[in-house]
Amino acid sequence: MPEERLKRLAKDLEEGRLKPVYLFEGPDEYRKLRALEALKKVAIGESPAAMAFEWLEGVGAARVCELARTVPFFVGKRLLVATGVEKYGDADLAALSEYAEDPAPDAVVVFWAERNLDRRKKLFKFFEKIDAAYGFDHLAGRARATRIAAEAEKLGLKLSEDAVAFLDYALAPDLFTVVRELEKLAAYAGDEGLSAAAVAEVAATSRVEKAYDTVRYVGEGKLGLALAALRRLMLSGERPESMIGLFARQVRLIWLAKELRDAGLGPAEIASRLKVPPLYVGEYVGAAERLDADRLAELHRLLAELDRGVKTGRVPAALALELFAARAAT
Repeated sequence: MPEERLKRLAKDLEEGRLKPVYLFEGPDEYRKLRALEALKKVAIGESPAAMAFEWLEGVGAARVCELARTVPFFVGKRLLVATGVEKYGDADLAALSEYAEDPAPDAVVVFWAERNLDRRKKLFKFFEKIDAAYGFDHLAGRARATRIAAEAEKLGLKLSEDAVAFLDYALAPDLFTVVRELEKLAAYAGDEGLSAAAVAEVAATSRVEKAYDTVRYVGEGKLGLALAALRRLMLSGERPESMIGLFARQVRLIWLAKELRDAGLGPAEIASRLKVPPLYVGEYVGAAERLDADRLAELHRLLAELDRGVKTGRVPAALALELFAARAAT
C-alpha cells in the first residue's frame, strides 16, 4: 500500500537510514516536498555549501548518474534531485540499471515525477525492483481531514470539526492551498477557536465555489459570468483536465439536492447525503430550485461529450471548457 510505504519512509528517515536512489512520484507536491525536506536533513543536514544539494531540471539519467559519481569537495554527502523522469527512455533505463548495481557511496539521488509513472512500463518496474518507488497521491476521506487538523495544530490553530470539514471540502486536495489558508487563519484567530462560518469569511474563494459558480451561471444562461468564473479557476492554477470532472460533480450534487428536497428531507439530512459541509447546503438547494431536471441532464450530457473529446485528443481541455460554457449557456 502506498501510504504504508510512506510511513516506512518516514520511519527510515527518523532513524537515519538512507537509500542511494529514490523515486518520488505522484500529484501531491506538498507531501513530496515535505518528504524531500526530511530526506535532505538526514542526507546533508544543514550544510551551507551549495554543492551539497542540486536540483537538476530535465537532465538525462546518464548525466545524473555521472554527476552522482563526481567526488564531492568540502561536503561529506550530496543530494541530487532530477526531474523529467517521466520522459526517460531505454538509454536512461540502461544508465539507471548500471548505476544501481554500484551506486556512489557519497550521493543520494531522488528522481522526481510530477505524476505517477505507468505501472506497465519497464521504468517503474525498475524502481519497484530496487525498492525505491514512493507514491504521493492526494489524501482522501478521513485521512485528508486528519492531516488538515494536524497541520492546524502545528500552527496552534483551534478549528472546530465543521471548520476542518469546510477546508477539506472547499480547498482539498491541494494541501499547499490548505496550509496557506491555515497560516492566514492562525494570524487572524489568535487564541480564539474558529467555526466553519468564521473560516468561510476569511478563507480564499475555493476551487469548489468557483466550480459551483461556473455550473450555476451556465445553467442560468449567464455566459459572461460563467466564463469569468471559469477563467478564475484557470488563473488559480486548476488543471483544465481535472475541471471537467469537477463540474460534472457539481451538476450531480445539484441534481441529488433536487431529489432529496423533493423527497422532503431537511438541510442537515441533505448535507449528510451529499457529503458536503452544512454551510453549502443552501447553495445547492437554491440551484436545485432554479434548474429543472431536464436542464441538469443536458449539462451532464455536454460534459460527458466534451470529456470524451478531451480523452481521445480531439479537443484541447481548455477549449473544451469554454465550449461547454458557450454551448450550455446559449
